[in-house]
Amino acid sequence: MAAAPSTLVQTDDAFRTHAGASGTVVRLGGGTAGGTTGVNVEESESWVSSDFGYAYARGNLTTGSLHALAESVPASVQGTGASAVLRDRLTFDVAGAGPLTVTTIEVFWDQTGSISEELNLTWRSNLNLFSAGGGGTFQRRVVFDSAAGASLFDVDDWTLSFPDLNNPGANLPWSYTSDTAGNFMARGLVHLFGERPEINLEAGLALLCQRGSDCDFDGSAYLRFGLPGNVTMSSESGLFLSAVAPPVPEPGTWALMLTGLLGVACATRRSAARCGWRPA
Repeated sequence: MAAAPSTLVQTDDAFRTHAGASGTVVRLGGGTAGGTTGVNVEESESWVSSDFGYAYARGNLTTGSLHALAESVPASVQGTGASAVLRDRLTFDVAGAGPLTVTTIEVFWDQTGSISEELNLTWRSNLNLFSAGGGGTFQRRVVFDSAAGASLFDVDDWTLSFPDLNNPGANLPWSYTSDTAGNFMARGLVHLFGERPEINLEAGLALLCQRGSDCDFDGSAYLRFGLPGNVTMSSESGLFLSAVAPPVPEPGTWALMLTGLLGVACATRRSAARCGWRPA
């Protein structure tokens, strides 16, 4: 698995991809609306603008963050899409551990977003931490169909699975709050196994907006780890979280985790105006 961020941006008239390592921008197919596209290799970001919409995406390993923005126009049937992905291999050195040692680390996974209306759009956020015997998966997905109001095709779901290595068949505790506009805050535990465990990390954020809807997730999704005092972390990229300080657990966080409580609270849905920012 390559240790690099990647982005993908799309408008109705064309399809362009940005490979984070090389900065390559490719257009597939012949569009009639024209438009512009750009890439900033150092910042691992790409954007595309056409008569059918605007899309922007960025993945940043140094801050452990994902950013995406998609704005469509009423004529955009296929939609405007933006997605960003972070990939890296993390190594945890556990002082005093043996081959059978189970180590617990804390994960912080937050996202801020807004949508213009609950209509004609899809957003998805996922976090996969794969390791020998441990790790887990988090996914949040929201779909609003083309019909106004509640629809049979609307989707509001999430997947959360982090196995407890000390209790086979059980999952580790997580706390979770979310709304369908694009905001969530997740806190939980992950088990690592052995003296020098590794985790393959993949985190993603994807938007698809159609028929005039807008999705503004440029406020970003952020990933952080809380490590015990005897654990240090390094990454294959040498960049992961190099620009941020370790998180400080909130009061009562560990008590919440130890109770095994999984809380789900739905905040009030909100709409937001279209973001006017553009990369220089």
